[in-house]
Amino acid sequence: MNEPAQYVGFWKRVVAALVDTMAVGVSALVVLVPVVGVDDLFSADPAKLFTPSDLVQGIVGLVFVLGFWFYLSTTPGKLLFRAYIVDAETLRRPTRRQFVIRYVGYYVCILTLMLGILWVAFDRRKQGLHDKMAGTVVISGKPVDETHPT
Repeated sequence: MNEPAQYVGFWKRVVAALVDTMAVGVSALVVLVPVVGVDDLFSADPAKLFTPSDLVQGIVGLVFVLGFWFYLSTTPGKLLFRAYIVDAETLRRPTRRQFVIRYVGYYVCILTLMLGILWVAFDRRKQGLHDKMAGTVVISGKPVDETHPT
């Protein structure tokens, strides 16, 4: 069976992740500066492992990424390449459960010293560990259900 999808490769996904990281950082600053002020934002206390601003940044990242995934099946960085996250079997929009598993999978990838992310470069379908955990792939073009309504 021929694969109808064109999978998005490692380097495009790295660039997309960098764009998304910058967007999350700016979003977190917009939230944090009014709350903690500029002085407190950049005055790290080495005695504290996590600060309230770390928590806010984590929440902003979670809301940002899952919000884009839930509503658009992509992120601003992936949009630069017209790349969308889809279910690996149906090429349709993944479920919210799949998106949450995929997000948790990023942390599993971090624990594997990023080997789970690097796997995208070698996998036939360009899946990282987070994609395999969630049953998703990243393709060029919109999910099947958005390009061909059923």
